[in-house]
Amino acid sequence: MKLRPARPDDADAIARLHAAAVTEGFLPTLGPGFLRLLHRRIVLSRHSFAIVSEDDSGLTGVVATSVNVRSLYREFLVRDGVRASVAALPRLLRATRRVLETLRYPKRHTELPPAEVLVVAVAATKRGTGIGSSLLERALEELDARGAHSARVVTTASNVASLALYRSRGFRPVSAIEVHRGTESVVLVRPHTSTVSR
Repeated sequence: MKLRPARPDDADAIARLHAAAVTEGFLPTLGPGFLRLLHRRIVLSRHSFAIVSEDDSGLTGVVATSVNVRSLYREFLVRDGVRASVAALPRLLRATRRVLETLRYPKRHTELPPAEVLVVAVAATKRGTGIGSSLLERALEELDARGAHSARVVTTASNVASLALYRSRGFRPVSAIEVHRGTESVVLVRPHTSTVSR
């Protein structure tokens, strides 16, 4: 297995990994076309990056991260909003409220670090092998290199495996929120690296 920066042509495979691994998430419900555009923007934007793991079978995992999630979403709306909306129809019409909740979430929580780990996804056949931990560690190193020494992540309160992964890398729960009405999520923050014991 090796880790490398994601490329734009990885967007299809990344979208499939995201949809298969994050079964409780909202974004996968908008369809593969929407996810493909989002992950392509994450790879291309100066506000974000993605790292993938691969072996002879292809991509086995991904971590997508934003240095400034508000700026990333703004860029995605400006550059990809029309195509993403078309790709997500008619799902988008049925989920307008949840889309607005997703976009408003970073604006409502300005007290949190602007950097965010957006997703860690590992292929089903590779889970439990340490790939997710390796991807997250590499992403945190890249965040540090870019000057983002503190970061947040949001995961559903019921996702025990994700909570354990993030806590193992220094993230600490700071609040419970409802990004989407009726779904309890946990916000975890990784403090400035100087305050995290490794």
